[in-house]
Amino acid sequence: MITLQQIQDAHKKILPYVNYTPLINSNFLSKNTTVKLKLENFQITGSFKLRGAVNKLLSLYWVFNQQYICLQWFQNIEKRLLKN
Repeated sequence: MITLQQIQDAHKKILPYVNYTPLINSNFLSKNTTVKLKLENFQITGSFKLRGAVNKLLSLYWVFNQQYICLQWFQNIEKRLLKN
């Protein structure tokens, strides 16, 4: 289950990469209750999918960086051991 904290973290992470999209009232759909529309067509891609894609790519980038750092660390140890 996704927590509120995970949603807030994802929001902060993708903020620099996505456009602000307004929320507007729909008079046509608001007959018995208030209906608001999120205008994701203002994204570069014209859809909401950009948010999920950017979040996934950023998480993969973090994983890649962690693996790269570990690889570098092991290579440094290997070099030291081979010198002895």
